[in-house]
Amino acid sequence: MNWTTYQLRADHNAVMTLPTLIDAWTFDTHARLNGGFAIGGDTVYANTFAPSVLALRIDDGTLKWQTAVDNVVMSTPILAEGEVFVGTGTNHHLSHTKWGRPEGDRVFALDAADGHVRWSFKTVGEDMPSPVYVQGRVIFANGDSHAYALDARSGKLLWRTGLNGISTMASATTDGRNVYLPTCTLQSFPGVTTVVDVRSGAVRWRTPYGNCDSSPTLAGNRVFLSGIRLRRSSFGYGYTANVAAVDAVSGRLRWTYETPDVGYSSTFVSSERAVAGTFAGGTYFQSIPTHDRLVAFDAATGRVRWSLRTLAPVKMSPVVHNGFLYAGDTSGCFYSIEARTGTLRRVTTFNAPFSTSPPVMVNNALLVAVGSTIRVLPLQGNLVSADMPQRPDHG
Repeated sequence: MNWTTYQLRADHNAVMTLPTLIDAWTFDTHARLNGGFAIGGDTVYANTFAPSVLALRIDDGTLKWQTAVDNVVMSTPILAEGEVFVGTGTNHHLSHTKWGRPEGDRVFALDAADGHVRWSFKTVGEDMPSPVYVQGRVIFANGDSHAYALDARSGKLLWRTGLNGISTMASATTDGRNVYLPTCTLQSFPGVTTVVDVRSGAVRWRTPYGNCDSSPTLAGNRVFLSGIRLRRSSFGYGYTANVAAVDAVSGRLRWTYETPDVGYSSTFVSSERAVAGTFAGGTYFQSIPTHDRLVAFDAATGRVRWSLRTLAPVKMSPVVHNGFLYAGDTSGCFYSIEARTGTLRRVTTFNAPFSTSPPVMVNNALLVAVGSTIRVLPLQGNLVSADMPQRPDHG
């Protein structure tokens, strides 16, 4: 099985079924986890701040291999053609058009079976955003205001397209023909989303929505984009959040939403003020970290179906399964919510925060990152247990 994009599919609802029996387990990476997961066969792949890429058995969390790389890895691993693709990078301001280290960063291709490096490609900017695999290409935007397409087998540069800003954590998204790439300028971080052709890198259209930390969500003929705008308040400066749905072919605006008040996003755990949303069953679910809220929108009209206040910012894409939504916040609370009504059914507390690493639903169990640990949490009915059993730590 391939895992070609952030959260498995362009709708970001990472729900899957495997023939493997999966029990509860915990693996301590002894390092920070910001990126998502990729699953292929009996293996789950993850990235750490160690800095390293690791592969675990999905059934019991046993370590299969771990490979050190040149810098922190925050991207979601992308799995295709027997290779795992990751990018390295950290937040470092070089100039108004570049974000990265003076020595540059790299995109790596690792052998999925044993973790050895097949090739690497060096860039001037940081490569924190997750790439996407499409038509034999690894495509990504990064911190030097460019988008790149590399041949997945060799790492050879196929095209390079200039963008009007940097991409920090916004994973690339594709519909198979085009790639959607949000960027920001480095002044007040206004967002723009640029759409480029997979084969040539030619720019199709741009829209003034989205954010360099937030991956676009695609469903049908709609692209859903999450962003922020800097606003002055009585306490100084804060942010209003904005959400937009645009036509996937033309970029024409279909609907937009902006929070009515100014909020502040906690920089505890991570500094993301906009995160990717999730589409499921005609509803677009969006975390708004600046306001400590989860909001459900009618995907066709933008009407707010429900809005739920969380104890702390949710800085991850939720997953939706069997009528329930699941997400964790930076205080260590994990929420089980009725997806149709927004009714909070259970909060399960953990002794470490949830960062930007989103959950994956596998066989009615949740694969999550909590602090430095990777855990599998089997559901009881539709709820995460309030008293999670402790299993052996394989770290």
